Amino acid sequence: MAGSVYAAPFLIGGLFRAQSGQAALDLLRGSGLASWMNMIRLGAGATAEAWDPSLKSNLTYSHPWAASPTFLLPSGLFGISPLEPGYASVRIQPQPGNLHHASLTLPSVRGPIGVAFNHDTQGRFRLAVQVPGNTRAEVQVPVPEGTDTSYVDQVPRAARAERGYAALTALGAGCHVVSLAAPGDADRDEFLRAVCRTPPALGGAEPGAGTPPLVFCSKEAGAGVAY
Repeated sequence: MAGSVYAAPFLIGGLFRAQSGQAALDLLRGSGLASWMNMIRLGAGATAEAWDPSLKSNLTYSHPWAASPTFLLPSGLFGISPLEPGYASVRIQPQPGNLHHASLTLPSVRGPIGVAFNHDTQGRFRLAVQVPGNTRAEVQVPVPEGTDTSYVDQVPRAARAERGYAALTALGAGCHVVSLAAPGDADRDEFLRAVCRTPPALGGAEPGAGTPPLVFCSKEAGAGVAY
């Protein structure tokens, strides 16, 4: 990578913002001298002050300014970003590039936000999202040109591809599974379901139907919020 560990997040973050996810992913997964993989080869237990001792002879292995993948992956690869304060609404717009599968759970003030994606045997993209309580999600699904239908919780929805994405708006709290093929086994895929805190909503049912609500209580008598 051309640039220091300090400059890396500006370069990679810029690539993600420009919808150049594959180029960003290539830099994150690089294995040359100027890479995070090189730090691992050196035996670093935390991110280092520079890419390599040859670039800074007195470097130490405890510098958070090199830890930018911890925010580049949630915000770039998985595309999680708040649309309103406190994650009252959130956008999820993954940029998987040639990555076959990945999953992440991100803490938020309203509860965990989960995102997982993989591909079916035909190479078609599949996505699961866990939306926390009292939150609405706008999900941007990567689709090939000519896609006119996506399936959300096994229900077909018209999809209009725009710059490589189809927008799914106003997904409510709970687990939702999105696929580009006719309803199959995506909702039973253990890798996708691993980010779900409730069973996926199927056929238009309420997310987590049949599952007791999760209740958070304060010390004040009778105070509680159900999700």
